[in-house]
This record gives sequence, structure tokens and C-alpha cells, in this order.
Amino acid sequence: MKKKLILAVCSFAFAAFALGCSTRVAKVDNVQMTAKLQVNKVIFIAKTADGTYSGKTYNGSGANIQNNFAANIRIRASQVITGNQNDFMSEAKQAKAYYIVKPTILHWEPRNAAWSGKSTQVEINVIVYDEFGKELVNRNLSAVGRSVTFTSQSAEGIANNLIKDFCSEIF
Repeated sequence: MKKKLILAVCSFAFAAFALGCSTRVAKVDNVQMTAKLQVNKVIFIAKTADGTYSGKTYNGSGANIQNNFAANIRIRASQVITGNQNDFMSEAKQAKAYYIVKPTILHWEPRNAAWSGKSTQVEINVIVYDEFGKELVNRNLSAVGRSVTFTSQSAEGIANNLIKDFCSEIF
């Protein structure tokens, strides 16, 4: 009986540790993508507002998201143009963009899991429009960082991985 109890406790502890040491990622398509995007096109990337959590604004997080999209799309585009979030459609039309990428930070919760045990969480909505304003992709990307770790995961690092994977999938 005692051996079974010890085995059960050890199995539970191992499972909890293994799950806590991994980053969990989810992708939800709001609009199902029907075809991959064409390469070598002019692509416009709108800036998103900075992320907030519990009333605190994380300055520069919106620019970080825009820059990461630009870096990951640049290798597949003939030209990448970045612009503002407010009038992005008219800016994209002036630039003669073939695709328009509009990211929006939905959740930005940086945590220091190494000492708090609370995971960093990031959620970004990405809409890709064609040159006529038709939605081609509308996807929510979210990740919850490791909760059992000796080093912390930054919200920026988690977002960068989400964006890299997203850009690989849509082209």
C-alpha cells in the first residue's frame, strides 16, 4: 500500500513538472484560410496598440509585434511597408499593397515564472486582408509560458515564436 502511494505521488509530481515545463500554444481560426498567400508581393503591416495587463501598459510591445511580423514576412515579400493602426487600409492602398496584415494584442501578461510560478501569457489576433479588403485569414494566436522553470519567458519571446510559426503557415 505504501509503495503504491509513493508511486502515485511520484507519478503525479512528474506529470505536473512535465506540464509546467512546457509552453502551451493554441491557434483558433475565426476565418478559415482557403489558400496559402502568394510570395513576392507588397505587404503592408499595421501597428497594434501596446499590450496592457491590470492597468499597466507595456510600452513598445505594439512596435515589437509589428517589427516581428515585418522580419518574418520580409523573406517572403517583394516589399514590406509598416504603418499606423488607425488609417491602415488607406495607407495600404496608397502603398499599393497586395496584402494587409493587421495584428491586435488581446492579452499581454508578462510574469516572472522563475520566482512566482505564474506563467507569462500572450494572445494576438491577426487578420490578413487582400488588396480589396476581403479577410483571408483571421486567427487568434495564444500561448501560456512555462510555470515551472528556472528562467523566465518574456512576453516578447513567446510572441516572436507565435508570429514566426504563423508566418510559416500562411505562405
